[in-house]
Amino acid sequence: HRLSSFAADFGKSRLSDITLDELKEWVQDDEWGMRTRVNFLTKISQLYGYALRHKWADSNLTEHIDRPAVDETAPEIFTVEQAERLLTHAQEFDLLPYIATGLFAGVRSAEMVRLNGRNFNFLEKTITIGADAAKKRSQRIVDMQPALLAWLEPCREKLQNGGEIVDQSRFRKNKELLLEAAEIQEWPANGLRHSFGSYHFAMFRISDDTAHQMGNSVEIVHRHYKALVPKSEAEKFWSLRPKAV
Repeated sequence: HRLSSFAADFGKSRLSDITLDELKEWVQDDEWGMRTRVNFLTKISQLYGYALRHKWADSNLTEHIDRPAVDETAPEIFTVEQAERLLTHAQEFDLLPYIATGLFAGVRSAEMVRLNGRNFNFLEKTITIGADAAKKRSQRIVDMQPALLAWLEPCREKLQNGGEIVDQSRFRKNKELLLEAAEIQEWPANGLRHSFGSYHFAMFRISDDTAHQMGNSVEIVHRHYKALVPKSEAEKFWSLRPKAV
């Protein structure tokens, strides 16, 4: 069961092509408790061990991931200032659709790499996360908030022509360059998605809606995002807009 879930998200990739950051982010799924994450890492470690014996991988990435403690910790998020710097510099590194969609729609990273412009409906102001893209097949329709529409405007023509959300071949390097340009030391695990959940719940105070947008349960929303940020910060976050040229 656990390897099937892993394969559903990484099945088209070679084990040797999966990066440590990608695996860390994947196992930080906000629907999983600490024990579940440990169990997933154990099974994936066995898969890497099998691959190493057959020379299909050079190393076992799970050996570089600390097993989480049983105690729950609050998810790390980007501050409003950090989010603004990421958005401001994202276009330089061809990451604006990825950053904006993650921050303002809460789409999982594993889902975003499967999306293209055909999933975006600018007239209806929605993003369709179909079964072919949704992690754990949590199909849903996500609202495009005014902030997301504003930041995607420079990419709108490309997306309407079916363009990809992110160029996977350059993603890792571009992400490092973006962090440097935005003067952010470290990327929090699932930082974009956790930021969305925190600011969305703080702003709108409707747990059912936040859960629906994220493809989560209400219980997860209350466990991870309730009272994480004050409404004053959420108002600043949802007011972020590109500066006029």
